This record gives sequence, C-alpha cells and structure tokens, in this order.
Amino acid sequence: MLVSVIIFLMPPKWPVTFSVWQQLHLPSPSIGMTRAYRHVLHGEFAAAWRQNKLIFAVIGAGGAIIAKDVSTLMQHHRLQKTSGDRTKRLTV
Repeated sequence: MLVSVIIFLMPPKWPVTFSVWQQLHLPSPSIGMTRAYRHVLHGEFAAAWRQNKLIFAVIGAGGAIIAKDVSTLMQHHRLQKTSGDRTKRLTV
C-alpha cells in the first residue's frame, strides 16, 4: 500500500528507470511497469496500456493473490470464532 502511495505521488517523468535490465542494455518485458502502474493509479488506462501491456496481467495476478489471502484469513477467523463459541458452550 505504501509503495502505491509513493508511486502515485511521483512526478510523471521520475524516475527515468528502475530496471536493472535496461542498465545492462538488455531487453526486458518489465521496462515501464512502474510508469504503467502510476498511470493505472491515476485512472489513465490507455496510457498504462501504451507504457507496458503486461501491467494488467500483473494487476490481475496480484488481485487474485490478494483475494485468496483475504479468503484464507476470513476462513481462519470464522474457525477461531466457531471454536471459541464451542468452548463457551462447554464451560457454561
């Protein structure tokens, strides 16, 4: 979350690159991903698509992982709550 806030607040032309691949003069599919993510955060989806088309796949995969984690946490919370109710019933 903090990283998203930092990227949202970055000026549009900074940083020029975070990519190690670009520094080594090698092609990389991740070049432009930070700028594309910044465009998504600002609601500029066409600009994000032009910057790096993979951003939408990365966001989709990240969303799926977050959804799975939330689901697991909710199930764990329900199990704890249910086992706590059983304990109360047994002690009364």
